[in-house]
Amino acid sequence: MGDLYGSQDVTIRNDDGTKIVTITTDGAKERLDVNAVLGAPSAVQNAQVIWTGNNAPYKANMWLPVATYTVPTGYYFSPYLMQYSAGNSSSLVRSSEEAVFGSLNTNTNVFTNGVAYTSPKFAAYLELRMTQTCNTNMTITITYTNQSGATGRTATIALIGSGPTQSMIYYTYLITLQSGDTGVRDITNISTSATGNGNFTIHGIIDILRDSADAAGVIYTDYPPLNSYIVPANAVVGLSVTSASTAVVDRYLALTGQIGVV
Repeated sequence: MGDLYGSQDVTIRNDDGTKIVTITTDGAKERLDVNAVLGAPSAVQNAQVIWTGNNAPYKANMWLPVATYTVPTGYYFSPYLMQYSAGNSSSLVRSSEEAVFGSLNTNTNVFTNGVAYTSPKFAAYLELRMTQTCNTNMTITITYTNQSGATGRTATIALIGSGPTQSMIYYTYLITLQSGDTGVRDITNISTSATGNGNFTIHGIIDILRDSADAAGVIYTDYPPLNSYIVPANAVVGLSVTSASTAVVDRYLALTGQIGVV
């Protein structure tokens, strides 16, 4: 390593003499050129998904989606900070990876298939989200593939028509899976017992962070380790809030992370 006028190759070998790697020294400064081994650091940028507003869930303890972010093609998103506050002491916040598994137009009873997760990945739970006011009582049956790849599994949920004066748009419902199932890879069909208004989508949810705002007006902070959760390219990051109270209060929720090149 004493050549001050040019670079040199240095070979690192095992005890038996077999080569592990050859690296290049920077002769001008008598040091190893680490980039020759590791390559230049990948470019990363910080990004923040943020929502602030004055609102309440439409029903007590019902998750209200407030913001989404789609990770660009060729990149990943790794959250490392979540901050939140609420104007009451009974609020919860959630950041999640969300996938639209399918939707149903109940006027035509046409099921539209969505994305699916490839083994071994699966959504932890399903959530129904209304996209059109429901004015007809109906039982929804969802046929899905569970976390282990078993097909033909079913889950049902009853929707109660709200009438013309109470909009159910943006209502969300947690769907109970078939006994023994812990997750869903794919939805293969959705059917309904009635025809009428009440169109909806079924989302597969994986929680990134979920926490409570136990005191009004206090800003809370969670610090997940960087790269402890990776949201892949083209996946959706969602922010949601809920509360045991339906009183309108100020709320704040922000998820900060790094965007890196895949």
